[in-house]
Amino acid sequence: ALPICIDEVIDVLCAGTSKRNVVDYIATRFELNPAIEILRIGDSGIEDGNDFEFLDEGLAVSSGSVSANPDSCWDFTPAGCRQVNATIWYLSRLANAGHYWHLDILRPPRCGV
Repeated sequence: ALPICIDEVIDVLCAGTSKRNVVDYIATRFELNPAIEILRIGDSGIEDGNDFEFLDEGLAVSSGSVSANPDSCWDFTPAGCRQVNATIWYLSRLANAGHYWHLDILRPPRCGV
């Protein structure tokens, strides 16, 4: 097992596993393009963060720290909206547009729901 400690959170992963493997599995299973059809939400997208590999590509948003990569791992939440409240903010802004879903980030910026 590989322990990763960020702040007061410890992720313990079995060797050879990763959050990116889950994305790859879902993409293969449902015939999706992981770069444009799977939304990833994590809280630690910085280079040494436990979500860096997961958030460093594709449609990725952060509920905490972001990476330096301008092409992924964005933070659209209102100032001060972090962690669980930021995740709720993202999920509450998912809007069905027929054949796809999108994040409606232009709604009023209230944190949480």
